[in-house]
Amino acid sequence: REPSPARQGEFCRILDTHRHTTQRNSSCMSPSEASMRGRSGMRSSLFGANARGGLQSRNGGASDEQTEEQLERENEDELELLRDKVAAIKAVAIDIQDEVKTHNKLLDRMGEQFTTASSSLKSTMTRMQTMMQHGGSKHMCLLALFVFGVFLGLYWLLKTKK
Repeated sequence: REPSPARQGEFCRILDTHRHTTQRNSSCMSPSEASMRGRSGMRSSLFGANARGGLQSRNGGASDEQTEEQLERENEDELELLRDKVAAIKAVAIDIQDEVKTHNKLLDRMGEQFTTASSSLKSTMTRMQTMMQHGGSKHMCLLALFVFGVFLGLYWLLKTKK
C-alpha cells in the first residue's frame, strides 16, 4: 500500500530536519514546494509553512497573520532587550578601557620613579664604598658626633616645650 501524499510530505520534512539541508529531494516535494529554494524552503521545513511561506493554521489565513504579527512583535521586543544589553556591555567595556589606560599611566610613572630612585641609591652606595675605602676613622667619628648632636638637640627641644 502506498503512503498518502500528506504522509509522504511529512516523512520528507522529518528527514530534511535530520539531514540539516535547505533543499529537499525533488521526489519528496509537491509541485508548489518545488519552486521554493534557500531560506523560504528552510523556513517551510522548520516552521511547517505552506507554499507561500505563511504559517499553516486550522482556522484559516486571518489567524496566520495574527500569529505571524505576534511573533514579529515578540522578535522586536527581544531585539530591543538585546540592544539594551549590548549597549550596557559596551558602556562597561569603555569604562574598563578608561581604567586600564589610567592604571597604565600610573604604572609608567611609578616605573620612572623607581628607576630614578634606583640610580640615586646606586650612586649613594658607590660614594659610601669610596668613603669607607679612603676615609678612615676620622670621618666616621665626625658622623657619629653629628648624629648624637642632632638627637641631643631634638631631646632638648621636646623637653622645653612641655
